[in-house]
Amino acid sequence: SGLKAGTDFHLAYSPERDLLVAALKEKGGGLPLTFPADFSNGVVAVHTKSGERYTLPLPKSEIPETIAIDPSGKRMFVNLWKVAAAACTVIEVSLETLPPTIVGEVSLGENLQDIIFDVHNDRVLAFGGDRNVYKLTYNPLTLEETIPYERDNSFYQVGNATLLNNEEGLTAYISTFEGVFAEWDAERGGAIRKVEQGRVLPRMAYDPDKDRFYVTDILHATVSVIDRKNMELVTQYQLPGNPAAIAVMPPKALLFVADYLDGSIRVLEQDTGNIVAKGYVGP
Repeated sequence: SGLKAGTDFHLAYSPERDLLVAALKEKGGGLPLTFPADFSNGVVAVHTKSGERYTLPLPKSEIPETIAIDPSGKRMFVNLWKVAAAACTVIEVSLETLPPTIVGEVSLGENLQDIIFDVHNDRVLAFGGDRNVYKLTYNPLTLEETIPYERDNSFYQVGNATLLNNEEGLTAYISTFEGVFAEWDAERGGAIRKVEQGRVLPRMAYDPDKDRFYVTDILHATVSVIDRKNMELVTQYQLPGNPAAIAVMPPKALLFVADYLDGSIRVLEQDTGNIVAKGYVGP
């Protein structure tokens, strides 16, 4: 509650520490926070039971894009776009004591799209628009290895990435702004299988019970249902507006889809795509 419609933010949750963490791209994002005058971005940590809020203000010229959190809830990693330097960095943020504090930083190039925490190897994977994946260790934050995707345009703009440890081994599933949904070998590098079914695929959600991905397409206003085992497009749900962020609630068989332009959230039946509710996130 308290995040305004249209606010640009990215969320992560640590059940171990009961912390909901948001990276906000505008002043407070509608939360009752006070940042210094020259700060308009920031990281906010909220205890969900008590409602206590802690902030890490960031300068106007440093824009948080995506975040990842380690399972213990002690460390968070933020992809920052530094406007003045025209470059992206990843910062390591300690959550062991609050408010959050920056304890490490690594510069990774000019176009970093997403970061995810690799629980299997206790490290961070950062997906770059310069067609590289960066493996990072932390405490202290260090670039361990740079792995190229493929030398074609299929991965030029990563929208979202999810990491699974399955029968193929440690595998990243990647949606791209070129309309390619790909399975990528997270240990050795290289695409394994691809599905090409859209134009702009910014976000995805995964249901482990059904073993399916749900991928939004902003331009075509669809949600694509992809069978992971066979890497096949099962069906597409047509929606109004511009679907972007998506989440799945398997126990209720529901999808939650956020609209990029008006900030609304549509609730869909997972198996049919029928819209059963619509609302807005606000105070």
